Amino acid sequence: MDVTLHIGAHRTATTSFQSFVTANEGKLAKHGIAVWGPSRTRSGLFDGLVRRAKSPQTRRGVRSSRRVEMERARFETLGYRHLIVSEENMIGTLKSNLSQRSLYPDAMVRLDRFAAPFGLYCKRIVLSVRAYDAYWASVLADQVARGGRQPDDAFLDHLVTQPRRWSDVIRDIHTVFPTAELIVLSHEAHAGLPEHRLAAMTGTEISAPWVDAREWRAKRPTGASLCKMGADTDTRTTPWQPFAAHHIDVLRMKYAEDIAWLQDGADGCATYIANAGQTPQGGSSKGPDHVENR
Repeated sequence: MDVTLHIGAHRTATTSFQSFVTANEGKLAKHGIAVWGPSRTRSGLFDGLVRRAKSPQTRRGVRSSRRVEMERARFETLGYRHLIVSEENMIGTLKSNLSQRSLYPDAMVRLDRFAAPFGLYCKRIVLSVRAYDAYWASVLADQVARGGRQPDDAFLDHLVTQPRRWSDVIRDIHTVFPTAELIVLSHEAHAGLPEHRLAAMTGTEISAPWVDAREWRAKRPTGASLCKMGADTDTRTTPWQPFAAHHIDVLRMKYAEDIAWLQDGADGCATYIANAGQTPQGGSSKGPDHVENR
């Protein structure tokens, strides 16, 4: 049984995709495809694997790894030909990103824990990347909506100048899973098209009809909604954007550099799919559009 790891990133419509595959679980099963989403991975299955990056190896981690191996084998026995594991916390958490003011700084350490149970069977890894100004704004809006502090200018400056890029995350993934095909999707093109992301994960086009294919989950809070929660925001800004214009220019320039790197072959680390429906291959002459409402 082939395994595809869908590792996020956060705030790239992962919740919408997970809701979509759950709603279509029966249809996927008829095609020999099983999906493990957060309802399974966060109910104890990954308990000893998704933990703080610097925490030592524990018996719980070993038990979790063995439990994952046994569950994968059980699904293979049931006749499934393909397993999709959709869990964005495999590369880190938003809380860790914000506390360290960095883009998945512990991705390699965290992913290494999953090499034992999945390494031999992992055929493909799928990651969505998003423009930095929209990504960090969505992360911060989610934090504020959950009662977190609003970022000050110093914090925003640090996010703009921190050195970690999507290209670093991609290299980390390739280092841990060097034999797996790493597919990178443009969030801007694929956010609202879960069936296209599914095709990239399985390498197979499955005909419609789909259930909940256009349902959007966990959207980025608007300025007005954050204001109602007590945040000091501009209610006219929809969606909320905490970065100043000069910050946005720098962040978009960095994202454009990452996209150019991906289009140029990503040093052999990954295959980039810029447009929905595109066959996995490197290169595209179109730059990123901006999806702002997630």
